[in-house]
This record gives sequence, structure tokens and C-alpha cells, in this order.
Amino acid sequence: AMTFGCGFILKSISSKHGDSSEENMFGWHSVDDKSYPKPEAIKERRYWNIVKNPSKSTVNVFVNRGSLQIFSDILRDLLAESYDLKVKHEKIVVSFLKLKSANWRESFSDYMSMNGHYFAPEHVGIGSLPQYFSEGNYSLSHWNEIWSNLNAEWIPGSIFWCRFCHQIEDKIKGNVSVIYVPSRSRFEIFARDDIRTKAKDALIKDIAKMCLPQNFRYHQPEFAEGAKWEKWGAIAKLGEIRIQYPTTRFCLFFEVNAQKKIEPDHTNDENDIYCNTVTLDRKKSPPFTIIDTSTWTDETDFERLENIMGQGNKVKSLLIMAQSSRADENLTASMKILERNIPSKAAGKCNVVNKEQQVGGQDEHSICCMCRRNLVLRQSEGKPNQTALTETSIVIGWRLTLCGCVFCRQCFLNSVQMKMKHYGKAMCQRCGTSILASDCENIIKFKRSKQNESSHTSFCFDPYNADWNRLAVMSIANFCYDIENMDPGKKCHTCLDCRTVTIHKTNRPFFYCRNNKCPNIMCSICGNVPLSSDDIEACRKKNCAINRY
Repeated sequence: AMTFGCGFILKSISSKHGDSSEENMFGWHSVDDKSYPKPEAIKERRYWNIVKNPSKSTVNVFVNRGSLQIFSDILRDLLAESYDLKVKHEKIVVSFLKLKSANWRESFSDYMSMNGHYFAPEHVGIGSLPQYFSEGNYSLSHWNEIWSNLNAEWIPGSIFWCRFCHQIEDKIKGNVSVIYVPSRSRFEIFARDDIRTKAKDALIKDIAKMCLPQNFRYHQPEFAEGAKWEKWGAIAKLGEIRIQYPTTRFCLFFEVNAQKKIEPDHTNDENDIYCNTVTLDRKKSPPFTIIDTSTWTDETDFERLENIMGQGNKVKSLLIMAQSSRADENLTASMKILERNIPSKAAGKCNVVNKEQQVGGQDEHSICCMCRRNLVLRQSEGKPNQTALTETSIVIGWRLTLCGCVFCRQCFLNSVQMKMKHYGKAMCQRCGTSILASDCENIIKFKRSKQNESSHTSFCFDPYNADWNRLAVMSIANFCYDIENMDPGKKCHTCLDCRTVTIHKTNRPFFYCRNNKCPNIMCSICGNVPLSSDDIEACRKKNCAINRY
């Protein structure tokens, strides 16, 4: 058990091997000696593992990525009638009792190797540009911008891209699994051959549609000079709008009057706008120029804002791009909600809670210490006021237990994520006081009403639990980084794809991800997945770039 703030608790936990024994957190997150592959084994890493059971004449097939049901359907079509196949407890059990051949184990492994292409996914990446792209009114700059920011949007948990994958699966008749893989910067599509091709075409087509002029629009709010709280408020409101409109992609850009050079190094101009991996020149249309800022992979909008201002630069304004695969009512509604919540003309004052919202005088009202919006504080005991929970115009707030500072949910989430990364624990943005784990859970996992949940739970993605899980991974990673200081022979890394934290030995060039369902083999120095022979050689010689996250 672990907490985020005061009272950090560490207990023994059940063994990851499933027996009745217990082990400490260090043992749980460490990999055994069998989890250190040789460089030549990296290219042979497949999307499945085979475990043989000679005593029962069976083979257990574990699927590392994609759908277990899809994999079993393909395998059932390929195998002869003498093989008996069943799906049990997240694995495929293949029985050979009817097979008289003595070397059935070897023949099955050879058979899987020869037919591996049936199980391999289709790939869609930045190079999958369709031929019709140059013939129509598509924007190549917007295509590049989407792919440049996908990692930064997917890793923190993007409700838009999760829904996007779900929509592609719904379009195709038949079983298909579509996922984005950050370590390889591409989508992977698992299905039968004919279905894979259809899903690939549909995915490329929908991303291409997002590059049509009628399917993206810009909104530029105005702020008072030096009003940091207004920019914090805009980022908080944008986070809330993303949950409310999951079919629209929102991307935030910063117009910077640079006093110093912004890291990563590149040429600055006072008319440039910066966003994760993109520079926008306001004088061009469309104003996108791709630059290399791979070290910003994991930063949120709030962290990028703090990073820019922390280097002595002034953020003159923000630019929000709303984008969809079709110019429908949702995109129009998204622009209206942006104008209403983040107006293009500076209002110069906070929202006001009127008397009608003060139902029976039962709710305490205060102001968020970051965005300065008026809040209806959620009661610490008893049921909260139902009007406050269902009325979307009312912003719910919380008063922290230890310091008494008041936050709205989105400002609290933004600040806590940054503090967890930089200081290793949850701290109040205003006063620096530690935050209790109970406060973190109550605020992050809070949902207004079942009505507001229906828009995203229909495709099995809950942004509230996703935010909570992300903080849990950060807490585990911070604990493991502290362990590093005690043992110089050990190091820990977080897998980009499954977000599993693994402690490994530094004297081995590569290690497997501790998650048995993840096929990744990572470099012990940089923690990245080597994708080519040159990458493998660079990591083996320790010439790779060190990247903690």
C-alpha cells in the first residue's frame, strides 16, 4: 500500500507469482535474471509467448498485445482438427492429446514461426500518408502536427484518441483491435487479414479528414498582461471541456515573447508559438513547422506553461485548435463552449456564483487559489448538494485537509501531477504543504453525476480513474527512484506503453518489461525500446540519450 503525501506507507504484498508468499516492494518491481535478453533476441520479440506443458500434452499461448479473442480465432482457423483449442484465464490452451506424433512441441513452435505474419498487426504511422492526400485540400502541416503530438497526448491518457480507436473498431464488421503504441509512435491493428486492411484504410482516412480546413478551427482567448491565474484557468477549463467533448481533439499552443532560449534548443522568434513538438509561425497559413522536442514527451499543457515561464519567458497568449474527423455539430458545439468558458475577449473578472446557486445556504462558497473561479465546496461529511452535482455551470471545489487551500478538480490535478514529477510527492501549489492521499483520491476520482459519465463510459474509458491511475504510477516510480539511491547497481524505468515500473540491473544492456503482457525490451540506460539495428547498437555501446520518463 502506498500513499501520495503525508504518511507514506510501505507494506509487504502478495507475491507476483500467485503463491501465498509475500515480498517487499523492491522484490515486486524487480525483474529476475531470466528477464535480461541478449541483443540478438530483440528482433525476434513477438506478440505472444509459448509455455509448454509436456505432462498434459498442452501448450499455453499468452498474447502480449492486441485481443486474446482475435488471436484465438486466427489460431483456430490455422490449426488442424487434431488440435483442441480453448481460451482460459487470459491464455489460449492448445491440447495435442489427439496427435500421435512424438515431436508435437517442436512442430507447433515451428508452425507458429512460419505463420507469424497472420498474427502480426498492420501499422499506421506518420509515413502512412495516403496518395489522395496531395490531390485534395489536405494540410500536410496538420498531418505532421498530429503525429508529432500523439505521444504527448496518449501517454497522459487522451480521451479523444481512446474514443477515436473505439470508433474505428465500430466501423469495421468483425473482431478488430486498434491501439496506439507510444514506444513505436504508430497505431497497431490486430484482426484477420481482410479486416486488418479495411481497418487500416478507415484509420488513415479519418486522420486525413482531420487535416481538411473545414474540420479544424482556432480559438484565441485574450488575457490581461502578467495574469498567470487566467492562463491557469484556461488550461483547467480546457481539461474539463476535453472530457465533455471527447469526439473533438483540442491542442493548445503558447505564443511566447522569449527572453531566453527555450529548451530543447532551437531558434526563437517573438512571433513563434510553442506546443510540445511544434512551432507555429503566425505569419504562415497553416502555421506549422515541425521541430525535435522529444524530451517533452510526457508533459501536460500546465507543465509546458510552467516550463516556459520558469525559464524567464512571457506567454503573450494562448491558441486553441479544435479538430475533428468531420465538421459536425460536435465541432460547432466545441467552439461555442470554448467561447463561453474561455472568451476571446478578456473578461477581467472571475465567474460569480449567484444566489440561485446557493441552494438553501447549505453549501460553502470560495475561490480556487489557482484559476480564481468561484466554487461550491463539496461537503466533507454527508451527501453533497444534488443541485451542485448536476448543474454543469457550477464548479465544484475542495478545501485541503492540512493547509485549508481551495482547489477546483482540474487545477488540483494539474498542479499535483507536476509536483509528483518534480518533488516526488503531492504538494499544495499555493503553500507547499504536503497533501493527504485521501484528499487526492476524493478530488481526482470525483464524478459529478451519472448523466455526465455516459458520454465516455460507453467505450470503456473513464478519465477520472485514468487520472488516478496515472498518479499511482508516478507514486510507484518515485518510490523506485528512491530505491535507486540505495543500490547503485539497480535502476528503474517506466514502460511507455503499459506504464509498468521495472527495477533492473545496470550491468545488463537490455531488460524485458516486468509486465508479462507487454512485449517490450528496453535499454537499461535510456529506458527506450530500440526499434532498429542502429538503435540496438547505440544502446549496447551506451551511446543513447538518457531520458528519465
